[in-house]
Amino acid sequence: MDSISKTISDDFLTCTICYEIYTEPTTLPCLHSFCKLCIANFIQKDDTKRSSHCPICRDPFSDDQNSLKTNFFLQNMIDLIESSSKLFCSFCKITEKEHIAVSQCISCLDYLCEDCTKTHALTRQTVDHKVVPISEIREGKYVQEIQSVQKIRCSQHPDETLRYFCIQCNLLVCRDCIIFEHKSHDFKPISDARKEKENNISEVMGPLKEKLEAIKQNNAVVGLRMEELVDRETIIQNQIKQTCTKAINSIRKNQKKMEDELRDRIKPGKDNLLHIWDRSSKMCTSIEESLNFSEKVLKRGNDIEVLPLLDEIFNRLTKLERESKREESNCPAVDVPDFQITWDEPRFTFLGGSGYASCNWETGSNEREKLTTAEKTNMSGTLSESVPNLSSLSSDVSYKIKLLENLDLKEDEDEFKPVYSSVAWINEENIAVVDKQNEKIKLLNLSERTIKSVNMARALAVSVYKHGVACRAVDLHVKVFHKTLKEFKKKQGVFTLATSSPQNPALIWMTKHSIFTDKDGNVSKVSFRDEEGNPTALGNPRYACCLPNELYVVSDGGNNCVYFIESNGEIIRTIDHHPGSIAYDKNHNVFITNFFNRSISIFDPSGSYLSEISIGKWKKSPRCISILENRMLIANECQILLFELKSR
Repeated sequence: MDSISKTISDDFLTCTICYEIYTEPTTLPCLHSFCKLCIANFIQKDDTKRSSHCPICRDPFSDDQNSLKTNFFLQNMIDLIESSSKLFCSFCKITEKEHIAVSQCISCLDYLCEDCTKTHALTRQTVDHKVVPISEIREGKYVQEIQSVQKIRCSQHPDETLRYFCIQCNLLVCRDCIIFEHKSHDFKPISDARKEKENNISEVMGPLKEKLEAIKQNNAVVGLRMEELVDRETIIQNQIKQTCTKAINSIRKNQKKMEDELRDRIKPGKDNLLHIWDRSSKMCTSIEESLNFSEKVLKRGNDIEVLPLLDEIFNRLTKLERESKREESNCPAVDVPDFQITWDEPRFTFLGGSGYASCNWETGSNEREKLTTAEKTNMSGTLSESVPNLSSLSSDVSYKIKLLENLDLKEDEDEFKPVYSSVAWINEENIAVVDKQNEKIKLLNLSERTIKSVNMARALAVSVYKHGVACRAVDLHVKVFHKTLKEFKKKQGVFTLATSSPQNPALIWMTKHSIFTDKDGNVSKVSFRDEEGNPTALGNPRYACCLPNELYVVSDGGNNCVYFIESNGEIIRTIDHHPGSIAYDKNHNVFITNFFNRSISIFDPSGSYLSEISIGKWKKSPRCISILENRMLIANECQILLFELKSR
């Protein structure tokens, strides 16, 4: 207790009105405390009607004394310090003397002064008693011994101690209580009742801990979603801003030039063309108004206001695109001079989804207008030959992903926190994962949430084929397991395992010089060749994938690129891309991770670029991916993420 009084400053227990230790400390609504009498006198002196103001912070409070609460925390602290600083000898009190206690008997719990300490053990009843200094008791050296002899008196029968627990009344009772107040009730010893209560609490805490863990995981998923939403919003804002600027400049520039050319050169059918041009100008105005609306939206800083308005932007631009096409189809044929106005027209690509819209701007190689005039003037032509298309849409392939789950593969016997380096689908219900930190291969059943594992020293990358699971170690050796994780085959000198369909009967691996295929124990070899047919070697093949058309895609860490290689070993295409993990979807499009950009690039089977997916700002960048139908797994070192994959 002395240590408590030393650590508490004098001001902590001092009223700021009377500068004395609190007497009945009372707390105001602003949480400042004063003596009850001091604050009552202050209220009477305050001239403000119906309410007073705190002497410290000047916050108003009601004059009603019943609304002021006693600060039991301060009161208990004062009582504790006062009681701890005044301990008197239990035997001297009998003779009405107050001698300060310096020790305590932990057998009978009596406090003893210096004289009583010397004589306490000199009687037959107290000869075996143990007397210790109070300073040692305050240091907590004899807590258990004191608790073992400490007795709590019954409030109804002060001569009796509490020994039993009444089940019906849920109370501690003494022997007299059992005879009188709690007659015919059921009782238990206090120790048995305590054990039962502890067991009940443990049973309740188990589900609560599980719920707490689920809430933490949900919070993590929500955090990831929020980061993804912020990233998407930033991208959309930049794209819309760029599109608005280019569209406005192009429309204003082309409108004036076309008006001047039409007025100077078109005389026959002038009225009809002017009518059509007026309609086109109105279309331009509508487009410009929509683009100005987009610019105003982008200037708003509140995310809650901006995000719903993106839908309206997308709907407006889509409606204008349809109206422009209808204008072209409904325009009548007119007689015009034999000339054409052509230019490389900008193209808009609208990508909609989940209430958001993004615009990709594409232009031709030259933005210009061409005017050609025939030597002999013909009064024939159509509007489509003289008035350009107002807009056109492209149908580029793109993908969107939706996070379904953050999978947990930690086992109770794991010595370290898992670090994932590779992941692969076994079938729709099972996946294989490499836990590099714990040197394990783990199989997770998604339905039953059960995990099977096997130890493998320095495990790094996993690949699945029809007959089992293969895992490569850092030292370039491979172990092949049945799907029950029973080892049945080994390989040496393997630089990378090639992923393919889980139903592929062949195990495929690569070195710097060759591709090896093991099908039912028959191993075949194909050497790498360049485009001229000469033997060649790769720098450091890290990842590889075998497409259903027997085309190989290989990430070369030594040359920092990605190769497309035919089944005969000939390199047919080289892509300047980060050499990341490779997978393919049901359309045979190739997915390649970019570790540094936290993204996934998508190419068609011939190696032509299609689009890119940003997976959000996770804790770590993607290290390995695997795709089965419309689901994609991503291992990013500290997480295994399951996404829904959709093309649009």
